Amino acid sequence: MRIEDTDVARSSTEFLKSIFEGLEWLGMNADEEPVFQSKRTEEYRKAAHKLLDSKNAYWCYCTPEQLEQERQRARAEGKPPKYPGTCRDLTDGQREAKEKSGIPKVLRFRSPKEGTTVFDDLIRGEISFANELLDDFVILKADGTPTYNFAVVVDDNAMGITQVIRGEDHISNTPRQLLVYRALGFQPPQFAHLSLILGPDGHRLSKRHGATSVLWYREQGYLKEAMLNYIALLGWGTPESEQIFTPEQLIEKFTIGACSKSSSVFDSNKFIWLNGIWMRRLSPGELASRAKPWLKDTALASAPAERIEQAISLEHDKVKLLSDIPGRIDFLFQENFDRTDKALKILGKQGAVALLYEIVEILKNQKNFSTQPLEESIRKYAGDKQASTSSVFHPIRAAVSGRTEGPSLFQMLEFLGSEESVRRIKRTISMLEGTSND
Repeated sequence: MRIEDTDVARSSTEFLKSIFEGLEWLGMNADEEPVFQSKRTEEYRKAAHKLLDSKNAYWCYCTPEQLEQERQRARAEGKPPKYPGTCRDLTDGQREAKEKSGIPKVLRFRSPKEGTTVFDDLIRGEISFANELLDDFVILKADGTPTYNFAVVVDDNAMGITQVIRGEDHISNTPRQLLVYRALGFQPPQFAHLSLILGPDGHRLSKRHGATSVLWYREQGYLKEAMLNYIALLGWGTPESEQIFTPEQLIEKFTIGACSKSSSVFDSNKFIWLNGIWMRRLSPGELASRAKPWLKDTALASAPAERIEQAISLEHDKVKLLSDIPGRIDFLFQENFDRTDKALKILGKQGAVALLYEIVEILKNQKNFSTQPLEESIRKYAGDKQASTSSVFHPIRAAVSGRTEGPSLFQMLEFLGSEESVRRIKRTISMLEGTSND
């Protein structure tokens, strides 16, 4: 792991914490101590002076105002704005004069003006750049800190990096880095440039498309397994177009050559679908454990763990996010629960109160209060009344849950038990009749 924190303006403790916490959540733990570029300044200076001594770099004394004038001139002439090499061939006397004047200086790499720089991209094949298009880029800033294209070369060599896999927006950086590798006598790694991830509108994924932080998805209730699985599918796949992968399967099946040259779209709906599949792969007990952050401020906070697991099992097939769990099962643990407008509409139909009175008697006399016997008893009641099952089931559901959807009605009654089921229906009757007694 390397933390590229030489740019003070873009580096902060908050960003660093987010990086470590996000990787830790995903189970991607480094097997060595992290390398901080901010602590390797001396190494960059040594490498920079090596380039200076070999004439592969030179000091530049151009002011920001001069550089801006050159950029404007190039644009006016229809040319790409690049450094014109003003200080590239200063005489010793000119350099001494600049030094004595105290003008701030930067160190630039002396790029070749002829030939091409070629590399074999592991995804895209051979890519070449005409050297005449490359400018003499800065490798040390005026404050002595290294630029990205220089620091990563020094670090990749020191860390023994053999493959650099990054986004295609870095392709233009590669020829510059290769020139530095060669000038320092380092063996370049292999390069692979992945296609960018796009939003639904076809533009590069950014904050305007919603969250871009890994931790945001954790906070919304996504599983780490689903996050790794989905990210892997963006720009990569198997010949069989498989969708579900454990980390171990990804390690086994991944090949860089199977990565696509085309950009992928981050589909939030597919991600939620995939997360739902992973939710169903976990046991109710594991889901209850992982859902604790969402349960702590609800009626579930003080409920026995075993009861929470039983409740989750009732809705296991429907839950797509950990954050969904409280909203799907909290009514099972609440003394007083809200009734939806749809539930009130069903309960307000003619004959609903009379039906509920009769259901109370059936439930009070039900000897075996488990799912199948309950279903048999209430279906028999509907048959005896020559009523549709929906006209019987729906008012019972609305009375005991305050909802028109949720767990299986008879599994829910079994979970609540005889006493609680009867109590809830009686309270609903009292509400409908405008009384306050059960």
